[in-house]
Amino acid sequence: MNKEEIYDHWTSWAQEHGEAIEATTRTQSAKSIELSALNSAFARYTSVDATPTTVLEVGCGNGVNCVYIASSFPKSQIFGIDFVPEMVEHARGSARSAHTYERCTFRVGDAMQLEEIEDLPTDFDIAFTVRCLINLESDENQRRGLKSIAERVATNGYIFLIENSQQSYARQNNLRTTLGLQPRTPASFNHFIDEVSFLEFAKECGLTLQGIVDISSLHDTVLYALAPSTNGGTD
Repeated sequence: MNKEEIYDHWTSWAQEHGEAIEATTRTQSAKSIELSALNSAFARYTSVDATPTTVLEVGCGNGVNCVYIASSFPKSQIFGIDFVPEMVEHARGSARSAHTYERCTFRVGDAMQLEEIEDLPTDFDIAFTVRCLINLESDENQRRGLKSIAERVATNGYIFLIENSQQSYARQNNLRTTLGLQPRTPASFNHFIDEVSFLEFAKECGLTLQGIVDISSLHDTVLYALAPSTNGGTD
């Protein structure tokens, strides 16, 4: 898909699912894993009793992640950015429902052009994405997105990325082939990240890799390889 088609896809999901997790995530189990990973990452670099922490989520969707962080870390101030206006409206509704609206600000914006968002700070303590960069349709655009995010984070800040990689997906398909299943192909609105070139570019942006945590390979192995191998190949 090109950028316009990807925009249309997420607009339709926002219209269909509103504030529900299905607007951005197919299964509750996957979202639970992502939220747990975010909680662990935030807990490592801040705490519920810390001084106020400013947080930026790029590609916030309907606000599930932002509301979760705001609820778990009550001194945090959250900015959520998404390029689909309907998603942003639902994010605001989610924050109101969770009583975190005063600490959650949501705006429409492009991940590759954060500098164009009026009054968006340039010194966030933490910025993060959850399956946002994989919706940028080329390696070049993903690098532009990362650079745009890096420019919004304080010198001693952190960036957390929960994204799918081409390498992990290839290993999953190797297992499927071994089990006699056909390889899967990514959704048409996804362009999975090439870890090798992406991490090299991250260095060029002045970022230092703190670590990589595999959070969902077991989940996906069961869902997309082991289970289909026992039920006739149905994912």
